[in-house]
Amino acid sequence: MLIVNKKNILAKEQQMKNSEKRNAGFTLVEIMIVIAIIAILAAIAIPNYTNYQMKAKTSEVKSNLGAIKTSLEAYRSENNTYILCTPAPPNVPGTAKAPWISSAGFTSIGFEPVGDVYYSYEVISAAAPASIATSFIASSEGDLDGDGNAGAPKGTAAGMANSGQFSITHNAMLI
Repeated sequence: MLIVNKKNILAKEQQMKNSEKRNAGFTLVEIMIVIAIIAILAAIAIPNYTNYQMKAKTSEVKSNLGAIKTSLEAYRSENNTYILCTPAPPNVPGTAKAPWISSAGFTSIGFEPVGDVYYSYEVISAAAPASIATSFIASSEGDLDGDGNAGAPKGTAAGMANSGQFSITHNAMLI
């Protein structure tokens, strides 16, 4: 009887080893479910990440336009006129930052951004009949998404999607 029990014990041990081998890995269905969950999370996360990148890049333009407005107001208080500033940098940067190449107007008002920029900036001043500029529009243009549409019409879906244009006026309206 002792021999029979020993055989039963050996058979049960062998059966346990076989069941451990079967449970050692994942089934194909389990792996496919995990892959599907990761794909769904990536489909949600990637567009959100690009939106956050776009917001971070557009914060530069809002800060710089505010600084340009302040510089223009300081210039006007000393010279009783606003000044024209030609586009700087001269070409609209793409998805990568471009070095700041100042124009004479921006040098005159004392504006220079810190580091490279994603946008090209310019100031248009409106002269009254006496040739004294009484108002201005500071604008910027960029191509953050790299599609070649640096200045889609304002207020359109395309203009909002690529955040290509921003403007600020003498009465501090950010457009």
